[in-house]
Order: sequence, then C-alpha cells, then structure tokens
Amino acid sequence: MILALMAAAIVLGGPAAATDKLSPRMARLDAWLLALREHEPGTGDAAAVRAGAWSSDDIRLLWLDTNAFIRLLRCPKCGVAPVAWLGDRSGTRRTSTVQYTNSELATLRDLSRSHQDGPWSEDKINILLKRGALLHTDIAMYVQPDGAPVHTGPPRTNGPLSFVMRSSDGHQTSVVDVAAHWELARSLLDLIAASKGGLASGPSQDPDVRVWYQATLAYMQAAAYYDTLHFDHALRLFPDAADVQFQNACLHETLASTRIQAAVRSASSGITFDVKSGRAELEIAERHFRRSLELDSSVVEARVRLGHVLSGLGRYADAVTELGHAGVEDEEPWLRYDAAMFLGDAQRAIGRRDEARASFERAAALFPRAQSPMIALSQLARESGRRESALAEIQPMLALEPAEERRPDPWWDYYLTPGRNADELLDALYRRFGRTSR
Repeated sequence: MILALMAAAIVLGGPAAATDKLSPRMARLDAWLLALREHEPGTGDAAAVRAGAWSSDDIRLLWLDTNAFIRLLRCPKCGVAPVAWLGDRSGTRRTSTVQYTNSELATLRDLSRSHQDGPWSEDKINILLKRGALLHTDIAMYVQPDGAPVHTGPPRTNGPLSFVMRSSDGHQTSVVDVAAHWELARSLLDLIAASKGGLASGPSQDPDVRVWYQATLAYMQAAAYYDTLHFDHALRLFPDAADVQFQNACLHETLASTRIQAAVRSASSGITFDVKSGRAELEIAERHFRRSLELDSSVVEARVRLGHVLSGLGRYADAVTELGHAGVEDEEPWLRYDAAMFLGDAQRAIGRRDEARASFERAAALFPRAQSPMIALSQLARESGRRESALAEIQPMLALEPAEERRPDPWWDYYLTPGRNADELLDALYRRFGRTSR
C-alpha cells in the first residue's frame, strides 16, 4: 500500500440525524467513526480512552454494527446479513443475526453513503478497516489498566472474549479481559478484501496485516500475554511464515514452563485457560520449531530452543545433537549462554558429566555474575559425590549483590526474549500509517 494512501485521513459524513436522536447502538457506531478520524496510531490518546471505556458487550454490538456498515459500503443496495465470527478457541464459528429498527437501518444507510472525495473503493474501505484495527490494538496495549482485573467471573459467551492471566512466581495475580479489543481488531482485518489495484487479495496477502501480526505477536510475548487465540489466528493466515511458526513454538514452550503450569493450577475456581499439560505443550512447541526451521534453517535461536524443548521431553541425546549443531559461535552472548546451559543440562542427564561441566563453565564465562551456572556446577559436583566442590561452586552465588541488574542472568528473561524486538516492529507498523516514531 502506498504510504500516502495509508496515511490519508478518513473523512466521513455526519449521521442522518443529530447524535442525541440516535439509538445507543448508532450513537456508538458514530462515536467509533469519530474515533477513527481523531486517533493517532501508536498512542493511548483521548479517542482511544473514550473507546476503551466501552464494555465487552458494547464491543460485541459494535462488531455487528461495523460489519453491517462495511457491508453497506461495499453493496449499498444490499440488506444486512447474519454475521459470523470465531466464537471459541476451537475455531467454531457462531452466527449472530443483526436486528435493527427502521430508524437504525436508515442511519446505517446514511452513514454508508458518506464518502471522502468519491465513492468508497476497496482501497478506502481497507484503510478504514486497518485504522479500526489499530485503534483497538492501541486500546488493548495502552489504555487497559495494567494489572487491574476488568472481569473476575467465569468467561461470558456472548461475544469475542478470552482472558489473559498474569502471574508472578507461579501464582495467579490477575485476570485481565482485553480480548474483546484484540478480537475486534483481528475481525476487522479479516474483512479486508481484494483491492481493485491488485495490491492485496485478502488479509493473508496484505502486507500491512502481515506487519500487524509480526508486531502484535512480539508485543504479546514481551508483555507476557498468553493468548493462544491470537497466535492461532496468525498461524491460520500465515502458515508458511517461519517467524509465525517460531512465535507459536515459543508461546507453547512458555505455556509448558513450571511457572505457567503452576499458575494455571492455582487459578480461581470457575476460570479456565487454554493451557494443556506441560508435556503436551512441549510436543506442540517441537512441531512448530521444526516447521519454522524447515521454512528458514538459518534461525539459530529456533534450534537452541528446540534443544531445550527436547530436553523437557526427556529426549536428552536428541537435545545434545540439536544443540551441538546449533552454530551459536557468532551469535549474541545471551544466546550462546542459553545454548551452553541447555547443552550442559542434556549432557548431565545422559551421564556425560565432564562435558556438562565444560558447557556450564562456558556459560559462566559469558555471564560471570549469573547464578544459574553456579547452581548447575554445584549440582553436578554433588551428583558426583564431591561435597566440598559442591559447596565451593555455590559460595560465589551467596556473595552476589542483591540488585538483579548487578547480577544479570539471561535465564530470567528467557520466556520474554521472543518479544525483544517488539518496539522495533511496532515502530515499523506505525510508520506504515505515517508516524515517524512512537
């Protein structure tokens, strides 16, 4: 999409009646169109705050109304039709029939006849859909209260709704309902159609949608939002994208972690999460890592993480082979550290203690104040019956400064590193809409 076109303002005509005479649904649609005109992508500005105050039920109704609105933009003489969307995590589509009064229908048609400087082309409709998706993305990222539970009861079933659990040290800390905005953003992008200029043939071929998923997957990883629905949807649109396969693999690797498994088990009664057993999640992660490497074998991090997953599955010899061929020599120190620690763990598990010690020592040399290699070396000495050596290996850890920034250990951020370039990807996304920086 040409940048000038992407950055063009969406100018909509006013509704057929004064706002105070509109029904609540039409007033909300009118307010949404106003928010699209006013919102600056990449910010939690006043327009985003206003729309962010709507409830999940409001968002559900807004989806039905925006769907009818887009349909009338594309086919002014058509009637409104039943609307289908993803109703649950299994991919089952539910259909909602839209019921409007005659006055609401008239308002919808008047709004749909509004135009910029000519008829509504597919290009202009696609811009509207993308700006709508960005509005709700920004609400989810910048407007929702950090850590505050929005909804604490069992998930409702009358709209796009899922939950993201935030946890600390394996205990549930909050349940945050931001999924309605993410779902609406995805659903709007799903409505993108082929442009007459041949620049796209639907969301899976649209470069802006591709960048949106790249950025939002990384953001969710960095923010520890464990929402499998979002990752699954990206996978359905871009099954042959190595980075999407990689991000899905990393998500399931995270869901298999002890911390997440413990948090799920401690969740409040009546709340469930789409998280399988640790082993099942690791098996899913393995499939995605292998597919990612089939698509792009140059991604060293995918091979290192695959080795970690194989160890988690108890396939230590396979892990040693995978990690031994990872080729981390020219990679960043943190990735070389991860590879050395994982290789040492696998070598120790199959009785190759001397090699394991050499691997842990390589990791310790990379991050001398990291506690994980010290613990591993001490454990290795203890398993070998060398009690004095075990104590000697652990002593430096006891002398470490309490401030974490003074004793960096890449392991602490391991499950967040798939999102380490989230800011860069978000900047790239917003630049497509005319912003130079966030």
